[in-house]
Amino acid sequence: MTQNILQTPKDHAPLATLTQLTHLTIESSHYSKDFQFLSNLTQLTHLKLYCTLLTDADLQLISTLPELTYLDIGGCQHITDISPLARLENLTELYFSINENIRDFSFIGNMSNLRLLHFCEMRQNLSEITFLRSLPHLTDLSISGRNALVNLGVPACDLSPISDLTNLTRLDLSYNAIRDISFLLPLSKLIYLNLIGNRIQDMSPTHALRQQSLKECITRSPYADQDWSLHGQDPGLQNS
Repeated sequence: MTQNILQTPKDHAPLATLTQLTHLTIESSHYSKDFQFLSNLTQLTHLKLYCTLLTDADLQLISTLPELTYLDIGGCQHITDISPLARLENLTELYFSINENIRDFSFIGNMSNLRLLHFCEMRQNLSEITFLRSLPHLTDLSISGRNALVNLGVPACDLSPISDLTNLTRLDLSYNAIRDISFLLPLSKLIYLNLIGNRIQDMSPTHALRQQSLKECITRSPYADQDWSLHGQDPGLQNS
């Protein structure tokens, strides 16, 4: 057995005996607070605990899983401290979503093996992204959906750390109300770029990237007629 999807508390108890389990998903479980069984699952490589009652103490347990490469803790509202995750030396994929009580993401900068990092609907939490400079191997970055990158059109944090991620091939910055995208120019390996839901005044950086490796640049939602760029829209870049 490699994967279980669990939603009821009675399913948690026997997991401690599945010591060869490699993939585990527990979604939308608001009944059990007991995650002690995780300490026995030392062969786990993929762990998704979406919208569960996971706590900071449980992250301490997760940090002892030596084979973990994929972790999704989106929607876990009881987490406040993610510093234990820095011990996961083999982790390459990390997902956050609506984690409203995490205030410090700087510890992610210690996870230099990350290849994929996704943030979704982080709102006021993600207002500083300097830690990205310490992730040279990152190829897939998503900071999408109502984040704190921009406030009323004015950058609320320095976006230049994204410029240092020169190995990025996929970047999603949708729904951030960003106006200036000049920081994207150094990203010569980008293949996919999502800029839906921004208020971009100058699209020329996307034209320059198009001359390099960019294959798909989405600036307009396929479900609405509204063009989120204010000026300089290149129709050839909308869904090419």
